[in-house]
Amino acid sequence: MIMTTHNESGASDFGSARRRRPARRRARNRVGPENAAVLPGEVLTLSSPADVRSAVPYLLGFTPERSLVFLALGTSRDRLMVTGRIDAPADLGEAVHCADSMASAILHTEARRVIIAYFGSLARTAGGGRRGATPSTGDSDVDAEAMVRGLAARIDEHLHSVGIDVIAWVWEDADGDRRVHAPPPIAVAAVTAGRRIFGSRAEVAELVAPRPSARRPVIAETIARLDALRIPTEDLASAFEELLAERGRWPDDACGLPPLSEQQVALCCLALDRLPIRDAVIGALVGSEEPSYEDLWCDVLHRAPEGVIAPVASVLAIEAYMHGNGVLARCALDRALRTDPGYSLARLVMDSLNSGLPPDRVRAGFASAYDEVCGDHDARQEAED
Repeated sequence: MIMTTHNESGASDFGSARRRRPARRRARNRVGPENAAVLPGEVLTLSSPADVRSAVPYLLGFTPERSLVFLALGTSRDRLMVTGRIDAPADLGEAVHCADSMASAILHTEARRVIIAYFGSLARTAGGGRRGATPSTGDSDVDAEAMVRGLAARIDEHLHSVGIDVIAWVWEDADGDRRVHAPPPIAVAAVTAGRRIFGSRAEVAELVAPRPSARRPVIAETIARLDALRIPTEDLASAFEELLAERGRWPDDACGLPPLSEQQVALCCLALDRLPIRDAVIGALVGSEEPSYEDLWCDVLHRAPEGVIAPVASVLAIEAYMHGNGVLARCALDRALRTDPGYSLARLVMDSLNSGLPPDRVRAGFASAYDEVCGDHDARQEAED
């Protein structure tokens, strides 16, 4: 499931009319909760089903496919508290799983009312590419929606049993037309905030995917050579800090920075593999002491050897999570755990996503752990002195 937490978005009550008709389709790979980005400082009103459908890609960061998307409302003025996505269910068991996953995410907030929207498959262009503007119209899509409609009542009942009221379901437009002829207010807000909206989750995953590079063996050799030098952690940390100071992406950096050199990629991998350096970086990230380094981590992940991916991908996941972008965080964690299934930090952050914890709770947890580590370190230093 993909989850988005919100600060300043609003959604209206669409009334209690709930359309509960059939549903049945094979579910795709199911994932746990993710937190995604917020539009800062924007108060927007969603007052109709069309508004909800238009807003979802901007709330999630991409256009969902064969999904249930839920918008959970707080008790204060129907403010949108969390948006989530999960694969649409194919049977009763999957419907109960959907409801459990939604409840887990919603109950971590003050929200107790929810709107659920169904999204079918995306159309494909004549050349085979995906296009989110219009839906495909095959019978399988009709059958899939009918199946979900049939399971909607069971989802309602399960959510109601834990104190969550489903106030409305939003389905595909009657004429099957998803096109938005005028930009909705949330689209304008997203552009103003500098947010990029992706056509699919696969496009987000490409941000952390390996790219063809004949120089990857050279980077691996550089890492091995540096590691053989047994550089003291303090010296390695100093060199890494200099790189971060040079490469920090500040908000006024509109032109972007050139790709990292092979030596810089190697330095990043080697530095983050040292636990004291990695933990110091995480401490700075959760303390909001640093600019965003997401572009830097992605650059490393494009070109680094697979054996050194997990620490970099995990740090990227934490930064993305803290900034509210759980979609990117999960993609980074998927990459980390593919290369090192036992990497404990990646598993810890994945568990937080799967539990639906909001970024502020996770940030507080990391900050507390970092303070404890720093306190232990200071105590050891005092004892040695």
